Parts: sequence; structure tokens; C-alpha cells
Amino acid sequence: MMSLRSRLVSGSAALLAVGALSFGCTDTKRRTTFVDDPERGRIDVWVTDAPPQLDRLRQVNVFFERVDAIGVVDTGTAATPINVPVLLTPDDAPIQVDLLPLRAGQRQFLGSGAVPRGTYQRFRVYFSDVEVLYETTFGEETYSIANGRLTVDGATQQGDLYAFDIDAPVDAAGQGIVVEPGVNVPVLIDMDLFESLDAVGDVTAPTAMTFTPTARMRRLDGPTGTGSIAGQVRGDRGTPDQVDDVPVADAIVQLRQPLDDETIVASTKTDAQGIYVIEGLAPGAYTLLVTKEGVEPSETVVNVNEGQRTTQDVLLTEGPVEPTDPTDPTDPTDPNNNNNNNGATQ
Repeated sequence: MMSLRSRLVSGSAALLAVGALSFGCTDTKRRTTFVDDPERGRIDVWVTDAPPQLDRLRQVNVFFERVDAIGVVDTGTAATPINVPVLLTPDDAPIQVDLLPLRAGQRQFLGSGAVPRGTYQRFRVYFSDVEVLYETTFGEETYSIANGRLTVDGATQQGDLYAFDIDAPVDAAGQGIVVEPGVNVPVLIDMDLFESLDAVGDVTAPTAMTFTPTARMRRLDGPTGTGSIAGQVRGDRGTPDQVDDVPVADAIVQLRQPLDDETIVASTKTDAQGIYVIEGLAPGAYTLLVTKEGVEPSETVVNVNEGQRTTQDVLLTEGPVEPTDPTDPTDPTDPNNNNNNNGATQ
């Protein structure tokens, strides 16, 4: 099995140019589980991703069915465990989300639901299908649960649905998401397609796909407010006589906890103009790690302030930036490919 994050190399896929630092959202039909209730708060659920922009990958559609909040409510006499749906979808009407366009601050609204006052430590996400449209050497093919060409790993099957859990972000007191009556709490499900999707067999014509849902969660606000970070990644192509100050597309941008190289707080990828945006960050210091194949990584400590957007541009200067239309080393039909591995699996 070959991981897309390590085996599929970006080709000549066209990217949507973004000319300024901004973020956007794609709104779907609003879905609620309860009518407004002054004794309840409300959780709004959004989804984003740090998708690969691959020459062969056309779409990755996830069919979301339900999101539950799991935590503890205070009944006045005791703390009671609770599992309450934040959003439900009507029968035969899942929310279809293509993860590929969700980059550089783009996010899509899934739904909203009223929940009892309480503290929620986990969220359980249900989906019914994953559909991958992929350009093989034989043309565009579809890999999905429905057609039997995609399998799910790391999720619990419950009837026709699959479920996986995401830990809620914790506040300074070590609690999860605290919901008070009359208060809306927006949360962001940050899917990680690099870690979630794997190809089986030759990447030019996979025999199957495996989807292992991997995600993190952040608040888009916070008990004391949150901040965001954005910037542009630029670099040089390693030209001996000059530095080419060019935008770096498809660079991987990660925020990590200081002094902890293993804990990834959030991640995204730069767009065609080298732009990245990460929202819903608790105030504090983070390590900003920017990587790109063929270039030495850049590591910087950045500070995020409440209610503010921190601008942190990055210049990669220690190696050649890949050209916009690189040779695909996984494609045996590419005449410029001198490093063909003939689809060896790992």
C-alpha cells in the first residue's frame, strides 16, 4: 500500500489563484436538530482540509450523515454523561463535501444543532460513503465504498454508516468545549487527507483505495477569543546567479506546540499564490513548520493574539523550489522520468 502523501507527486493540476490574504466559506443548506431553546446553546460545525493538489486526483467526496457531541451536562444535582446529535441529515440526503477545494482558509458549513449546557470532550462523525475520482492511465475512474473499490480503516461500522471520534480542543483549564445557554459555539473539523487516503498498487492505476479518517478539531471562537495566522510562502529555484522570489504552491504548513515536535495543532497547504490561512487558534506561541519537497524546511516561532490575525510570511531559500509543472516520477509514460519505480509498493 502506498501513501498518497509520499508516493503521489504533484503534477500539472490547475490551481485557483487567490490574489490577496483572505478566507472564504462554502455554505450548504442549514441543518438543525432542535428549534431554538433559551435553555440550550448551539454548536455550528464546519469542515476544512489540507488537501494534496495532485495531477491524478480529481475529487475526494465524503458523504457526511451525522455529528454527535459527547460530554457531560450539569443537571444541578450531578454531572451526567451525554451523547447528543449536533446535526442530523434527512434520510437519503447526506451532506456531500469535496475536500480538495478546502485549502488556504476555505471551509464548508455542515450544520448546526442546539445542545444542553455542558462540557463536550469528543465529537463523533458519521459518514456513509467516500468517493474518489482519479485519473489513471486508462482514464478517469471512481473508487468508493459503494462500488467496492474503496475500503475504510480506523472507523467503526454501524449498519450502513462509519463513525470516527475527534477530541475536542481544551481550554486553559483543561476542559473541552463548554456550551452555555444562548451561546453559539462554532467548531472546525480539520480533515487531514494526507494521512487519510492511501492507494493500493501502481499509483498510475491503483487497484483499490483505503480511507483512514484522520482529523483534528478547533474552535472558531473561544471562551476568551481566538486568533488566526496567515501569510505567503515564497522561495527561489536555486538559480546559481540569482534568487527567484516566486510564490511556492502546495507547501505544507503545520503549527505545532512549542517544545513538542509531535503534536500538530493545525495544518494546511498553500494555494497557487503561496497563500495559507489557519483560523481558530488559542492565543499563545506556536512553532510554524513549512515544508516542500526539494527544499529545506523552515521553522519559526510565531505568536497568536486574541482577536487578531498574525501575518507571518516565509521565504524558502536553501534549495530549489519545484517548477509549477514538474515531471511526475511515478508516471512510467513520462519521457522525462529517469527515476521510475514502476509502481513499487511499500
